[in-house]
Amino acid sequence: MTPLSDALARFAGHRMILVASDFDGTLTDRGSDLAVASPLPGAERALNELARLANVTVMLVSGRRLDDLLHRFDALAEEIVTVGEHGAEWPGREPEVNPGVAVIAAGLTEITDAISGAIVEPKLFGVTLRHEAVEQRRVRQLLEEATMYLRETTIDMDPPPRIEFGRGVVDISLLAVTKGDAVETVKASSGAEAVLYFGDDVSDESVFELMGASDVGIKVGRAPTGAQHLVEQPSEVVAALEELLSIRQ
Repeated sequence: MTPLSDALARFAGHRMILVASDFDGTLTDRGSDLAVASPLPGAERALNELARLANVTVMLVSGRRLDDLLHRFDALAEEIVTVGEHGAEWPGREPEVNPGVAVIAAGLTEITDAISGAIVEPKLFGVTLRHEAVEQRRVRQLLEEATMYLRETTIDMDPPPRIEFGRGVVDISLLAVTKGDAVETVKASSGAEAVLYFGDDVSDESVFELMGASDVGIKVGRAPTGAQHLVEQPSEVVAALEELLSIRQ
């Protein structure tokens, strides 16, 4: 038995569990076109079947807007908890757009207008600057200009925005909430005794750093992490979900 299989078996032994996951780069192919990204074969089925088991709560928490996240799936089980914008956007809540979003987005758009492949995505509570498709020789220039602009523009904002430099993205959040906060909220409301979390980027570290002895964190890729386990590809996330499903059934 591998260390990961052993961890999954121990996790599955808890009576009430929470299985949570990021989406992009975790349940989708890494480097896939974000505009058309979809879950890997088997991912949606495994999530749905886990969600329908007794004493299992399943959660998806993404940096995407909630509608965009849900659009990526054919028919998620209604039992699955879905949260967008890194833990800030929940189903049934109608939050107002933060006015600082337009200011930040406008300035970043001026910077990216001359840089092919750069995309600025305004959201309800923040802005994402995507540079996966930017020529490597121009990425450093883009990030330097963006960082300088953000430093100057947000200096008087209270509270100050949270800025995370992830894999091919810069996420600027105008709320203090994190994915870790969202997972903790669902863990408490569901009564889960242990959490299994899958993620691949900087924003997922807020979940891994909150994990206790009974929890299991699995990181996709080789970046520094607080997760206990590393896998190379999202396909291994699907395999882990299927393995857990087999054990709990």
